[in-house]
Amino acid sequence: MDEAQFNRVILRMTNDMREHVFPYVTAISREVGPNEGEHLGSGVFLALRGHTYLLTNAHVACSATSTPLAVQLSTSATSIRLRNAFHACTQPLDLAVTRIEAEPWAVKENRCRSVLTKRLSEKHDPQDKEFLFFLGYSDKRSHFSPTFKTLSLHGTPHSSQVSDNSFQSYGPVCFGMSYNPQATIKMSSSGADLPDPHGFSGTPVWNTRFYECKMMGQRWTPEESRITGIAFGWDQDNSQLIAIRIEYVRAFLLEALRREAAYFHWLSRGCPQHDDLADWIWAVQTVAEL
Repeated sequence: MDEAQFNRVILRMTNDMREHVFPYVTAISREVGPNEGEHLGSGVFLALRGHTYLLTNAHVACSATSTPLAVQLSTSATSIRLRNAFHACTQPLDLAVTRIEAEPWAVKENRCRSVLTKRLSEKHDPQDKEFLFFLGYSDKRSHFSPTFKTLSLHGTPHSSQVSDNSFQSYGPVCFGMSYNPQATIKMSSSGADLPDPHGFSGTPVWNTRFYECKMMGQRWTPEESRITGIAFGWDQDNSQLIAIRIEYVRAFLLEALRREAAYFHWLSRGCPQHDDLADWIWAVQTVAEL
């Protein structure tokens, strides 16, 4: 296979991943005035223990303390206002998660879907030469339309590989994914260049398992892909996005679910004082896994 043939194969894989991932990923915005919004970051919907949750970065979710946040429902201009509190962890994970209420999620205009737990890798461990993928919403490709009183958003799909440049500041918690606008092949001649990645924060990074399947002689489809991390930063000097490894994301989510369960258990017991440990022990025993 020559270079041109190889590029066509990867572009087809990227397009397949874009269509597959699109319903799972959302842009997160905040209200800056009556009928006016501003893009903040990206996030992914997860199906956890019978409920839908939104996972993003803590530095994105922290804006909820001062202004209401909202997410768009895929192709619809309808937005869901995030009404529940975030469970957040700053250093070193920079993650936040909140439960999406069932009623707004169930509206017929909703084209979003939530990622099942089985699609979360147990740990970040892609094969050498494997392709990673993300679809995120950048600040550069979003703007508010005064005419329609809505945010116009365009997602950016990108396939790449684990960066050769190690990112040491967070030790084993993170990995780098190559992101070099000057060395990227466009999906079409009319396609836009890769934007400044600000706004990608909270985007899930997928291990496509494309190379793995090919090496095993198996037919590949996007359903083989697994989330392997959550993007949260940009190392511009080394042309890489920085993502939190999925094993740390899973640990964070499990703790968040247990804290939520402990809280609801405390409410069901009539909100007794000075007995928090009993609720936490119950939650740990009840919520054993995601």
